[in-house]
Amino acid sequence: MISAVRLPQPLNSRDAVWLMIIVAASSLIRFYHLGHASLWLDEAFSVKIANLPLSTLWISAYDPTPPLHYTVIRFVMRVLGDSEFWLRLPSALCGILTIPVIYLAVRRLADTGAAVVAASVLALSFYNIGYAQEARTYALVSFSIAVSFLGLITLWQNWSKQSSGIQSFMRLGGQLVLTGAARSAIQSQHQRLLLVRDADILSALVAHAGQVQIPATVLDGPQCPDPCLVAALGDFNPLLS
Repeated sequence: MISAVRLPQPLNSRDAVWLMIIVAASSLIRFYHLGHASLWLDEAFSVKIANLPLSTLWISAYDPTPPLHYTVIRFVMRVLGDSEFWLRLPSALCGILTIPVIYLAVRRLADTGAAVVAASVLALSFYNIGYAQEARTYALVSFSIAVSFLGLITLWQNWSKQSSGIQSFMRLGGQLVLTGAARSAIQSQHQRLLLVRDADILSALVAHAGQVQIPATVLDGPQCPDPCLVAALGDFNPLLS
């Protein structure tokens, strides 16, 4: 059971207005001159790998970066074309989509003002903008982490409303955690590190909000969705009942 947890307040019209403004501004920034510069070395390498057969991408471990981003680039080249704009479009979209996900995550923890600040900082982040304008995997990694983070917050806040066990975990928002982790698992060689980082963040939030107890049944044996999640949560005594 979770106690002393701040329950999220429903989104209101102010949230909708701020989200539209921030996302619109973010889109303009990330699409500005998206296809202006020529591909640089790493982007050209992405294109080269994306042209390999799918069997090579998904089975032979040709490159240390797993194949999701390359598969998306391969699809884009065959459907839309291979110009710089189209090759960078998936990264731009991931960079833009990360912003409302972060807004929603912060909004579940604080008020509209805090969510606006967090989303605005990300919208103006030099790194987020740069990665959103590259035909590389980094924007997809950021989006995966953001989705996983939102899922953890949702799970944390709603745990007390449901019974324990893996079925409740999935209902409460664990599906978002697993979605983000699964995306990372097939497009980032550091997927387990991402899970541990999420657990670290959750631990810090829990310590700030008050004493929390998570039913240990969700971490038992074969029911747990990922052994790394067991190890990560097991490191934080205040989380376990």
